[in-house]
Amino acid sequence: MATSTTDNKASRPLPHHVAVIGAAGVLARVFSVCRGEGFGFTAIVRSSPERMTEVPASSRIAVLTFLADRVALTVGFSGAKIGGKQI
Repeated sequence: MATSTTDNKASRPLPHHVAVIGAAGVLARVFSVCRGEGFGFTAIVRSSPERMTEVPASSRIAVLTFLADRVALTVGFSGAKIGGKQI
């Protein structure tokens, strides 16, 4: 799957899974794009994971109460890629 950027640069591959941290109110919009493109996501939230509804089977919610929690960060970002490298 590929998409073109708005300034007509060459197409580039889209991710198969993305991790998004914070801004629970904005996440609904991100999730909508992910669903439309057919790829999963991990929503990393500090609280109220029950507010996240209609999470596809290919997606998940990770609760991270504080940013210094390395274990929770590792779990939250597992499956994502940074710079083309699998985490």
